[in-house]
Amino acid sequence: MARIDITKIEGYAAMTAEQKIAALEGFDLETPDLSKYVTKDLYDKAASEAAAWKKKVRENQTDDERKKQEDKEKDERLKELERRVAISDTTESFINSGYDAENAKKAATAFFDRDDKAFFEIQKSVMDSAKAAAVAEKMKSTPDPQMGEVGTGKRDYNKEIETAKAAGDFVLAASLMTQQYQENQNNGGNS
Repeated sequence: MARIDITKIEGYAAMTAEQKIAALEGFDLETPDLSKYVTKDLYDKAASEAAAWKKKVRENQTDDERKKQEDKEKDERLKELERRVAISDTTESFINSGYDAENAKKAATAFFDRDDKAFFEIQKSVMDSAKAAAVAEKMKSTPDPQMGEVGTGKRDYNKEIETAKAAGDFVLAASLMTQQYQENQNNGGNS
């Protein structure tokens, strides 16, 4: 279906909804160039002539020639069906291996067609996606780092700092923060 190019309507963007409707109703579409197309009547005539010639050729064929032609057509259909079944089965295997449906079908087709380059590109992209998903999942389950590990025998600076602040001893709180910082630096930032 032909689309209206609104860039050809002057001031369209600044118009109100009513003005836009009026402008669209008054817009004339260009008549398409149909010179490259065939009319339906001409197409139907050519198709019926082709069918008649095909029928005539088949009538003039010997039984052996006709049988060879039919066998050739059957073989082509059989090969196409075998291809579809093989791709379908392989697609299912890829889906069971963790591929999404789209990549599974692409990989199965490349695998069947022996297109190694395309197959390995798809496999790499699926593996990269799986790695990224695994890292994201691991990040979700990783707890936030704690300052001063409770229950490990290490000093709980956070608790001492809060106690010093509550008591109004900000000099002690500042000193404890400095000690905590230095201990973290000495332990490679892991405490």
